[in-house]
Amino acid sequence: MRRNLAVSGLLLCLFAAGCSGYVPAPTVEREPAGSPKQLAKDLQLIADEGVGESALQPVVMGMEALDPGFPKKAELDSAYKKLMTARSADKRKEIATEMLGIVNSVSPSADAE
Repeated sequence: MRRNLAVSGLLLCLFAAGCSGYVPAPTVEREPAGSPKQLAKDLQLIADEGVGESALQPVVMGMEALDPGFPKKAELDSAYKKLMTARSADKRKEIATEMLGIVNSVSPSADAE
């Protein structure tokens, strides 16, 4: 009797803790690295939230992979350097919005979503 209660209690605890089944994590759809569309998505997050630190990593990867022949690349690089040194969330929002404008002016399909 005592053993049955212990097993039932253990099963109840596992069920309550969420161990009753596997639920896969949703996948995140990303464009290829260096695509203006993905760079615009990554910049939009910063423009909306002003996040820094590790949230800037997708922008770093996107800028490194961006085609060197991308129109207005020099202007985008200049703003990117400012973004990487911005210390406040408001400044990051401002610079990311500026960069979004540059990307969208050259690649209108980047702002389609």
